[in-house]
Amino acid sequence: MIFLGDYIDRGPAPLEVLERLFSLKIEEPGKTILLRGNHELKETNRLDGLFRDLDFDEDRYTRLNQVFDTMPVAAVISDRIFCVHGGIPGPVKLSDITKEGIYPYAWNDPSEENGINRSSRGMGVRTFGEDVLVEFLQLNGLERMIRGHSMLEDGYRWWFGGKLLSLFSVFEGGGAVAVVDENQIIIYKL
Repeated sequence: MIFLGDYIDRGPAPLEVLERLFSLKIEEPGKTILLRGNHELKETNRLDGLFRDLDFDEDRYTRLNQVFDTMPVAAVISDRIFCVHGGIPGPVKLSDITKEGIYPYAWNDPSEENGINRSSRGMGVRTFGEDVLVEFLQLNGLERMIRGHSMLEDGYRWWFGGKLLSLFSVFEGGGAVAVVDENQIIIYKL
């Protein structure tokens, strides 16, 4: 199971969500991957509620962010599907993705506009178009990308002729998860 990030600040019981996810990781370490999202960055989670949820306990807050710092930026399924929380900064090689350079992978979004462009999300955040995704996939011998990050009323959205799938599993009235099975991606609405 690959989780795409934003485990906190997105629902009514963030600490319980973390407890369950960490338990899964301990019980099935080789079968549970917890990717880091933008809410697992201390620059985001201090302002968006985690510090408050921890009753303003600086030591617990620091230790939890140290755990977040160990989470991977991305994962690849069956040498074909790139999974990440946000997006890509451009057509980069997988080997060039580092935890130190997480920002675009945690924040960037797809766009109908080609190229790399400014995002309305704020300073330093970018969008990437289909042309950038296609070049990234070709450079790395991949077929598709699955990402989270964007609130979607239906819980999912296909982009770029099915080359990119956005998922969001926490939403009033529904969300979605995906199962990769052989050569297909099956979406289940929650």
